[in-house]
Amino acid sequence: MSGFRTKLLAALAAVALAAVGAVFTPLGEKVANAIWPDSPEETPAPVLSDGKLVPNQPCRPGGPPLSLALSYDFEAPGSTWWATAENLPSILPALNANNEFDPDKVLAKYQPVRSQYNAGTPLKLIATGCGPEPVVIKNMYAEVTKRAAPLSGTLVWHPPAGNLDITAVGFDLDTPKPRARTYDGLENKLGGDFFAKKVVQVAPGEAVPMSIEGLTKRSYLEWSIAVEALVNGQPWNISVLLPGDKLIRSTAAVPAYRSVYHLDSGNGVYIPFDPKDPWGGI
Repeated sequence: MSGFRTKLLAALAAVALAAVGAVFTPLGEKVANAIWPDSPEETPAPVLSDGKLVPNQPCRPGGPPLSLALSYDFEAPGSTWWATAENLPSILPALNANNEFDPDKVLAKYQPVRSQYNAGTPLKLIATGCGPEPVVIKNMYAEVTKRAAPLSGTLVWHPPAGNLDITAVGFDLDTPKPRARTYDGLENKLGGDFFAKKVVQVAPGEAVPMSIEGLTKRSYLEWSIAVEALVNGQPWNISVLLPGDKLIRSTAAVPAYRSVYHLDSGNGVYIPFDPKDPWGGI
């Protein structure tokens, strides 16, 4: 009797998921689960669920069929700049203290947005297959939670040191529903729909890294990445955030700031720069 009741509950839960569809809130939990009954003779099948995955969560028996690890990726050569909402006229001594030249540390309490000049927000997404069957990623979108005026308080800029690496996927964050497009980092150019003629298949135990660039010329944005996938032919939609449940933050460059500091590569120190010409005519 108990076995029949367990199977009945599992069947009802699966029907409920099909009726509800892929519904989730930006910060919420999954709305419905398809329950896969355990078999004493077999390893528990992965749970197929809609909603938000915990970033960097490793594979585990009975867990989600895919692990997705999202992080910022500023390791590629190129210029890096930080923008804050506040005007910070007194940070120059801290920028040059002890020759650390670490704007991340100096600006941390001001919640800066870090970007790459002539590009945008570089990210790395690593998809790892956790279940017994391949997972097919068939689409990705940027989900914009907040859109506001770009940050224009203080600019700290580390000028170019080389070319950017080629990036596979780009999002035009200034469009209403930014879809994944091909992106050439060397040319800073978006192409056509990335998933128009192909998918990304993640085999069991395989790790597939993807380079992603978020681009904006208009706004300050907070956003996440929506992934549409298939597991055993069943649709699976996931909203992916940064570790700590944090949204991605991006900001457009502006033609003038309230204060600007450039790293002078010749002298190895940050120096004040003209706020009305923050990019030095580039």
